Amino acid sequence: MTSAGYDHLCINSDAAGGTGSPFTFLAAAGDAGFTRIMWGHQWNTDFLYDDAEIEFAGEFMAASGIKLSDTHGSAGKEKCWYSPVEYERRAGIALVKNRIRFTSLLGGSTVTLHPPVRRFPEEDLLLLRRRGLQSMHEIAEHAQLYGIMIALENLYQAAGEKDYALTSYDTIEEFFDSFPSLGFCWDPAHSIILGEKAAVRDEDLASRRLCMVHISDNRGMEDEHAPPFTWSTIWDHVARVIARSPYPQEKPVTLEVEMPPDLPLVAFLEDTRMKGLKFNRLWKQAYDEHLRMGVPCR
Repeated sequence: MTSAGYDHLCINSDAAGGTGSPFTFLAAAGDAGFTRIMWGHQWNTDFLYDDAEIEFAGEFMAASGIKLSDTHGSAGKEKCWYSPVEYERRAGIALVKNRIRFTSLLGGSTVTLHPPVRRFPEEDLLLLRRRGLQSMHEIAEHAQLYGIMIALENLYQAAGEKDYALTSYDTIEEFFDSFPSLGFCWDPAHSIILGEKAAVRDEDLASRRLCMVHISDNRGMEDEHAPPFTWSTIWDHVARVIARSPYPQEKPVTLEVEMPPDLPLVAFLEDTRMKGLKFNRLWKQAYDEHLRMGVPCR
């Protein structure tokens, strides 16, 4: 019998740092009771994984009792899949293809991408969208070949840019109109920062295309990546939105967190584990409630 997503705890591999070796952290996460990993290492660099690195990562995770759930990729510094510079765009496609293959070979299901956003104030957002749509034809075809879903994430830009960040929803909708196979990655922490307008858009997208969830907490000003229940009280509502959505019941949500510099690793993992279990209980209750009401969970 397949276990449900709320029976597992999934954490991002880059919770203690996004470059360098992830293996000390992965071993500690396995010892702490996490059974799934979202690979976040090198998500915003131009790093390409070689077969030797992929093979070792798979062997190490198996020995640590954890499995790959998903991969966060890839917003390269110079390899950008929606760049207006053609060689950068082509290199960006190759970078995303590398993560698709990485995810498939290690047994994951989804690669999350950020939709096109301006990297510099003078960039033309409409041009970036066109370039991204052009690239997505090749990316989506490659993902289908490997049996991997591509998810676009709701974005938070920076403090003072809330109105601008809301334009990312129009970008996501344009991609969804063009590519029915794309899914939605919901980060409720970004909804907290951007406010009610963003939350309404996020929940609508989740009801139609939810396939990936990043769970973390903040105080409404910046993306602090604390475990849930650290400050906000939205988590019962988040669990209900997931239960009403097409999110696969067997898939765990990802605790996408960041370890504070003054907290020991073991203590950080235990705090995250306990708060993750608390969220999973709410999520299970939401599913059970829908079943009791005779509403099938999609």
